[in-house]
Amino acid sequence: MRKRCSHAAWVRRLVDAATRGTILDLLAGVPAELHDPANVDQWPADRHIPARAIRDVLTGDHTGFDPQGLRIAGARITGDIDFAHLTFDFPLELVQCRIDRKMDLSNASLRRLKLSRSHLQSADLDGANITGDLTAAWIVTNGEISMIGATIGGQLDLDGAHLHHPGGDALSLHNATITGALFAHSITTTGAILARDATLSRLEFTGAHLRNSGGDVLAVDRATITGGLLAERITTKGEIHAIDATVHGRFDLTGAHLHHPGDTVLALDGATVTGEFLAVDAADPVNGAIPQFRADGRISAARTRFEKCLDLRGAKTWVTDEARLEITLDGAVIRDLILPADGPASVDLSRTKITHLNTPADREPGFPMTATGWEIGDLHGYIRTNRAAAARWLERAQGTDVSPQPWHALATVYERNGHPTEGRYLRFTAANKVTKVAPWYSKITRWLYLIFAGHGYYPLVSAVWLLFALVAGFFLVDTNRDHFVPTTLNEKTTILVASDTTGGAGTNEVEQSRTITGADCADPPTYPCLNPFNYALTSVVPAATGTTRPDWTISTTAPILVKYGLPALRILAWIFTAILLAGVTGLLRKSA
Repeated sequence: MRKRCSHAAWVRRLVDAATRGTILDLLAGVPAELHDPANVDQWPADRHIPARAIRDVLTGDHTGFDPQGLRIAGARITGDIDFAHLTFDFPLELVQCRIDRKMDLSNASLRRLKLSRSHLQSADLDGANITGDLTAAWIVTNGEISMIGATIGGQLDLDGAHLHHPGGDALSLHNATITGALFAHSITTTGAILARDATLSRLEFTGAHLRNSGGDVLAVDRATITGGLLAERITTKGEIHAIDATVHGRFDLTGAHLHHPGDTVLALDGATVTGEFLAVDAADPVNGAIPQFRADGRISAARTRFEKCLDLRGAKTWVTDEARLEITLDGAVIRDLILPADGPASVDLSRTKITHLNTPADREPGFPMTATGWEIGDLHGYIRTNRAAAARWLERAQGTDVSPQPWHALATVYERNGHPTEGRYLRFTAANKVTKVAPWYSKITRWLYLIFAGHGYYPLVSAVWLLFALVAGFFLVDTNRDHFVPTTLNEKTTILVASDTTGGAGTNEVEQSRTITGADCADPPTYPCLNPFNYALTSVVPAATGTTRPDWTISTTAPILVKYGLPALRILAWIFTAILLAGVTGLLRKSA
């Protein structure tokens, strides 16, 4: 059996390796099955290095040390690892090692730190300053890795790492500054990765598996990410938080599976994304499979600013029937929004400002949405010219929201693109929709407005009613000629009437006179005939009224229908004329 080295012997070996620039490799000559730190219980005692010996080397005289620094492979580090506040201007590497206790590097200064393939309980690097890279690829932890306020001048490499801290924080990077990228390809976590208020170059989580049921799996609230957040084919069970974050570059969730049923699966409220935001399906370059974007929960991006493209073509619900994907973009500002044909249970576009709205090329989107207060610069896809398809989509608005504003906003786009008829149709349809749900006491007024003016969008309807009033006036005058008399009341006619003056023995013709009526027009030598059409025209249609005195007037003995019918038709004609003029000039049209 090989003997355990003394503390002093380990110090000499470590200093010798650091001086010669070689790795203290304790894996040499060891069977392959004993390389894995998971089998540490089978490691012999001569692979156990006291943490105190490493500390003495790090805090001792570094004269003559090789620029490669202190490098150890395959060791079991025993005892308390207190490296806090030390300064070591060389790299420190603990590769494929087993570290039994918490590793304390808080406020330490190192040239570079490498922990690849090591197993450790937890590590405290709060306030640490690492001028180069921190490489921890394929590490395994059973506690928290804390780097709160740390500064890493190079990249942070966590590719393939397994970070386990159920119910707690697996990795804490609050207020940290990482000049290089954070690589976490194929990382597996049980617990939260937190980087609130951090400054990061780029985040790459391609193929990652993040789990923290009931909590955050990744939180970068208020963080500044200068090179994008790439999370293709990521799988999560928990919530991704990026509230008020700033992402310069692409936010890529291509082929991602996000799972947090009944709760928020992705929160971007108040964030800014300067590059493309992709939630799409894409072909896998390795095996040709098509990883599909799926989510069960709510994607919330209220007040978020998307300065390029927000592509939601792959945004679909999880595979189960009970799953629901809800997307909230309330108050967001989006340059290009690309919507899928089917997918989410609902989309909230209330108060969004969209420069270009892109819909499917073959049909309207098949999901409900709310859009009260939205603003659209331009429209693309199937509904660009298909007003019926646009109306069908708008009809799917959820709840009892009957605001006509979404319809008017879309109508404005149609009109701006040279399609006024389609725009007028949407505005008219919106007005009918409001009427349908209006209170009973206002429905009568709205129905009359519809019948007589087409809600202001079809003003020629009032011209039809004006014509109807003229026809009704003509019919009323023509059928009641004998109740019209000359305006000059002394105009009379003399007629011969047979009279019996002999008691039946003979007859005499007696001259009698009476006032003429509109029905008398056989041979009026001194007075013009009554023309029913002209009389109705001048009496009913406002624009036809002249300044000359009319020849005929209604008799005082005329029936009530004649006395009051024509004035009533005249009043209605005035109303129809006013509606016609207001409609033609656009005064009746509502644009909001």
